[in-house]
Amino acid sequence: MKKLLLSGVAMVVASTVVAQVSDTPVFEHETRCTLDVAPPEICDGNLPQIVYTNENEIVVLDDNFKEIKRFSFETQEVKPVETDYRALPIFATDKEEYPVAEGTKFTVGTALSYIQENLNNNIKVEEHGTETWFVCEYYDSWRYEENFPRVYYSLKSDGSLWYTYILYKEITAYSDKWIQIHEPTVYEYTSYPGNTYLNINGREIDGSLTATQKLFNDDDAYEYIVPIFTYKTAEYYEGACINGMYEYKTAEVGDFVTGFKIMNDKGETLQTFNSSWHRMYAFILGENIYFTPDSEKYYRVNKSGSSTLAEVSMPSGVSISPRVAQNSTPVNITATESDSDRTIKVISANGSIMTTTKIPAGSTSATINTSRFRSGTYIVLVSEGDKMVENCKIIIR
Repeated sequence: MKKLLLSGVAMVVASTVVAQVSDTPVFEHETRCTLDVAPPEICDGNLPQIVYTNENEIVVLDDNFKEIKRFSFETQEVKPVETDYRALPIFATDKEEYPVAEGTKFTVGTALSYIQENLNNNIKVEEHGTETWFVCEYYDSWRYEENFPRVYYSLKSDGSLWYTYILYKEITAYSDKWIQIHEPTVYEYTSYPGNTYLNINGREIDGSLTATQKLFNDDDAYEYIVPIFTYKTAEYYEGACINGMYEYKTAEVGDFVTGFKIMNDKGETLQTFNSSWHRMYAFILGENIYFTPDSEKYYRVNKSGSSTLAEVSMPSGVSISPRVAQNSTPVNITATESDSDRTIKVISANGSIMTTTKIPAGSTSATINTSRFRSGTYIVLVSEGDKMVENCKIIIR
């Protein structure tokens, strides 16, 4: 909701500013147009301020909402088919059975006529081995379709006719037969470049990233992220499990996201990596930038050369709170556990080191005493050895 509100406000502001400043119309107000505003703390040196996508185009705007760059991107029509099934349950039963017209021998035809005339006209005939069943009632037919006769007449191989009543008590197992619950569902859509939601120290930023010049490398070409689709089949199981068999199965056939490509505005693929997840997260820690496509694999962006991605372990996250504090209010720092000491320095606007403290190895927190701080803005630097882990601003009032 917050992101949608932010986007809506931005579009209103954009139309106002364009009318006053720009000589060139920038974008049309179409229902398929989405406007993404990257937050100021991320924009500086990393991202263009505003990017929006309209059908198969990406448009980049400057601070005055003038168009800087426009290019088309790769799209793909996708039609995955999803079919839902329910396993055929096996019930524990109590069975009552007694003879009908005792002493009379029946054939299938005469038994059918006798039942329809004297007992029940609404029946269904089923063959079960050497017996013929004339079924009057099915167990829970709305739920399991017509697979579980509950009340029926059985014609035995010797011609005798028996009335049978079965009480199904509980499910003891599931068979290997699946009942299709409803017609297959076809999902039809066009694949566009996915938005990457920026995340700093575990905090998701409202604006989303569609394209950038600075995040992957420093050349003039904009980069963006495109999902890779592969045609395959997949089965997923859920519900009650008895002896290793599940109650429900969903079978999917079609194109599924199996990875991502980083592409530039010339249509060239810069990087390809595998993932089964539908979106990626970017972490900016100090001067280092990281990607994670599935919360298990992490990549560090090396902007030298052609924007290589090196797989790394999870970067050390640091959280600083509050960012705006009254004088003498302690500022708390929490971090993930590390085998190394981390050094915390607080530097004033004139470059003076106000305080230095440590988060010892194995510890995850420290506190900054601000009682000596005057009102103003300070930089907090967190380092681990010679590696910068985090830097941010705090404001003391």
